[in-house]
Amino acid sequence: MLLLISCHLNILAQGKIITGVILDKTGETVIGASVLVKGTTNGTITDVDGNFTLNNVQENAVLQVSFVGYKTQDIALKGQSNVKVTLEEDTEVLDEVVVIGYGSVKKSTLTGAVAKMDTKGIQDRPLARPETALQGQLAGVTVRTTTGEPGADMQIRVRGAASVNANSDPLYVVDGVPMTTLSGINPADIASIEVLKDAASAAIYGSRGSNGVVIVTTQKGKTGKPKVSFNASVGFQTLEKKIDLLSATEWMEFRTRWNDAYYLSEAQKKGITNASIRDDNATRLANVGVKAGTDNAYLYILDDRWFNYLSQDMRDSHTYTPTSESLSLLDWQDEVYRTAIVQDYSLNVSGATDNVSYLFSGGYMNQEGLATGTGYKRFSFRANVESKINKYLSIGMNLAPTYIVTDGSGRANGKDSQAHKTLSSAPVSEPGVGYMTYVQPNGRYGWADTTSSPSYILNTDISQNRTLRMVGNAFLRITPFQDFRVELSAAANYYDLDGNKYSFSSSGKGWAKGEGQSSSGSHSTSRIWNTLLQAVANYDHTFNKHGVSAMLGFSSEQSSLGYKTEQGFKAPFPNDAITGSFDGSKVAAGTNTVTEQTPNKLLSTFGRLQYNYDERYMLSGSLRFDGGSVFGVNNKWGVFPAISGGWIISNEKFFKNWDQKWWNTLKIRASYGVTGNNSISNTAAYATLTSSVYGGAAGYYTSSLGNADLGWEKTHSTDIAVDLGFFE
Repeated sequence: MLLLISCHLNILAQGKIITGVILDKTGETVIGASVLVKGTTNGTITDVDGNFTLNNVQENAVLQVSFVGYKTQDIALKGQSNVKVTLEEDTEVLDEVVVIGYGSVKKSTLTGAVAKMDTKGIQDRPLARPETALQGQLAGVTVRTTTGEPGADMQIRVRGAASVNANSDPLYVVDGVPMTTLSGINPADIASIEVLKDAASAAIYGSRGSNGVVIVTTQKGKTGKPKVSFNASVGFQTLEKKIDLLSATEWMEFRTRWNDAYYLSEAQKKGITNASIRDDNATRLANVGVKAGTDNAYLYILDDRWFNYLSQDMRDSHTYTPTSESLSLLDWQDEVYRTAIVQDYSLNVSGATDNVSYLFSGGYMNQEGLATGTGYKRFSFRANVESKINKYLSIGMNLAPTYIVTDGSGRANGKDSQAHKTLSSAPVSEPGVGYMTYVQPNGRYGWADTTSSPSYILNTDISQNRTLRMVGNAFLRITPFQDFRVELSAAANYYDLDGNKYSFSSSGKGWAKGEGQSSSGSHSTSRIWNTLLQAVANYDHTFNKHGVSAMLGFSSEQSSLGYKTEQGFKAPFPNDAITGSFDGSKVAAGTNTVTEQTPNKLLSTFGRLQYNYDERYMLSGSLRFDGGSVFGVNNKWGVFPAISGGWIISNEKFFKNWDQKWWNTLKIRASYGVTGNNSISNTAAYATLTSSVYGGAAGYYTSSLGNADLGWEKTHSTDIAVDLGFFE
């Protein structure tokens, strides 16, 4: 056995600024080239002048520079702060095999718009999500985070959003199994990612292809001696920048001026003509008729301790009682956000003989969130096994269970979240209280709002989701004669969510009522199955200068099989000792529902025919029929055709006789296709009822009317493109 062990430790810390320029062989600048600090997610692309700037780069770092059609280069900085890189043409890139959906084709004869990223663009990078690898790497594909939560889904848009009302996320296909998310896929297991961008290539997926298709192929065992590889990565994440807020001193000055203005305005309304900002607190309250100690009083009076921090001009213009007592000055962003550690470990065992190929991998990732109390842990396993029984039959199996634990989900993202309250909380509190504002055992600082300490809530209250994903598929491949194969496959995708939340009395303004008296808790579950049965026949034959490929397939899919539960319980609780087990007969139940999911069924027939003459003229056509349960009875079936063609002019004799060594590739291609979008509610086409109680009697009322004519949302797309290649 050949034992190959590679272990690397990446420490991402503060470094220096690196600048540079990317050129081609002729000295022309390269626009849009990717520049990445190898082993990290710190990267950028070159501007219109071929220049780039990277921050926080270590002196001994290695830059990885890549661009479509050029060889990827690793540049060791060795203390340099400015680099110039000349890219070399990759003459082998056009001979790559590209997965196009239910088949593959040489990149040089491709007639559709397909972008590919292989394992070179993924390896040695600490990625929590596979989508992160695509950021800034593929033309026409945009990837962005919509939340700052660790491990959260990312938003992918292929040539923009293609829908007005329905979902605009692309379809994901992992080893032939359609999915709605890449959550649970270990990036270290990926061999390649292809993105079908135009309708001609995506139409083979019919009713789900209008937003593009992301095809993920996982690694397989390679012929040779068994290989064992181990990879370890440890890094740090820091907040790129803080929001520029008022400091504690600036806040005290602002609040002084605001209270002054509000006091003068209210005094004027009451006919007080001699009101002045020099009035002491007692005079202010008397003039506006507000009782001391009430919430309204803090809108007029000032804290004498502020003047220990304010300027001499502010002190001279006000009347106050000098005191040596200080206040706690706070920076909530420093308290809530932290330097987060990211750990990623993977172990891979693979190999192949003439009859069996195998790959077994396991991975563990632990990503702390930048916000305290948040985190993401992923435990993954994968087994890809294929066995050749004889020259006619092969069988295989892919199994990929993943267990994910997410802490603090939803607490540090969005409006009214603790991250939002971090920005709005007063940067001043009573002496000795510090960041424990308005939580047990402290009351509210009078001039602050009613927000309890965001950092205490994030570190104390419970919000945890435990998710098990199990994806498995098995196939039987039959090769009755040369160039013809039939593959029968079955797949299942199981999703199991178990989540619980608990808010302690001590973390709210009602803590004085006692333990458990203002607590709340909830528990939710989801058990969802998706299944796929599929048969695909492929015929690929080459004779003389002619190449013919044909594909015919049938599939039956069912998704959203299962149920969801939601239970919520309200105070008072006996205490806060038990946070995950509740007795509905003794604790008030708020929400208590069990919802059976409405299945989504999709029946499909699809085919494709491709012709290639002498790798000069290419023609491809595909057709798919989809029948979906989510649509009305009058529009169950949709038809999605596509046609494309290409002409590789550079393979013509007249082009070669031209003998232009600097210009080696010229291809013209055009395509037209129709794709659909079925990402609507499973019950949108049907009349629905809602339960209700009226006059003491239980019953139902109509909540939506059915639409028998509800049909597919279709996208018609026409593409015309020219592919150019220069300097070999």
